[in-house]
Amino acid sequence: METQNELKKNYSWEQVGFDETTGYPFGNDLFYECQFCRQLIQAYPDKADRDKAFECSCKNLIIDADAGRIFISKPNSTKLYKRISR
Repeated sequence: METQNELKKNYSWEQVGFDETTGYPFGNDLFYECQFCRQLIQAYPDKADRDKAFECSCKNLIIDADAGRIFISKPNSTKLYKRISR
C-alpha cells in the first residue's frame, strides 16, 4: 500500500460530492480524507487488505471493507476524492 505522501504525489485528484443520507460511495478509485487529521483512506481497499478495517488517526472515519461499511462521525468534516492516474 502506498504512503499518504506517495498517493498525493503520484496521482491527480478530483473532489466528488456525496450525500450521507443516501449512503457513502464505495470504490477502488475513491478515497475519503478526514479534515481533522488530513488522512486519506481508500473507500474499497485492494483485495489483499479487504479483510481489515481502516480508520483515520482521529477515528472520525472508519472503513470496514470486509463488511462493506463506512462510518463517518462528522460527514461535514470529510471530503471524498476520485484518484485519477497521471
